[in-house]
Amino acid sequence: MRIYNEGRPFQLTQVTLHCRRWSSFRIASTVILPHLVNVELQGVPAHVWELDMAEHLLDEWCWIRTLHPDTVDCRDYSTFRLSAWCSQPEKIPAAMELVVVKRSSPLLR
Repeated sequence: MRIYNEGRPFQLTQVTLHCRRWSSFRIASTVILPHLVNVELQGVPAHVWELDMAEHLLDEWCWIRTLHPDTVDCRDYSTFRLSAWCSQPEKIPAAMELVVVKRSSPLLR
C-alpha cells in the first residue's frame, strides 16, 4: 500500500481525504468478563446441538469458553453444558425461547 503526500491528509478545494490502514478493530470496544460460569441449556433438540446455537442464544450475556465433554461427545442429550465468561451472571435469563426453522430441501429431480 502506498500513501502519497508523506502521510498527511490530501486537501482539495472542497474535500479533505484522510488515508489509514483498514482494521477490523476500528469500531471495537472492550468489556471485562470477570466471571467464569457453568451454563446448562435444557430442552435443546438434538439436531441443533452445535456451538453456533449456544453462541446465538447467549451472545448478549456471555462469551463461550468451552463446551462440557458430555456435550462434545453427545453422551446426554437432555442438557447442553458449557462454560462461559460473563460480566453479570445474574443477567443471563433463566428461560429463553429457541425457534428452530426447518430448512427447505431442494427439489428432487
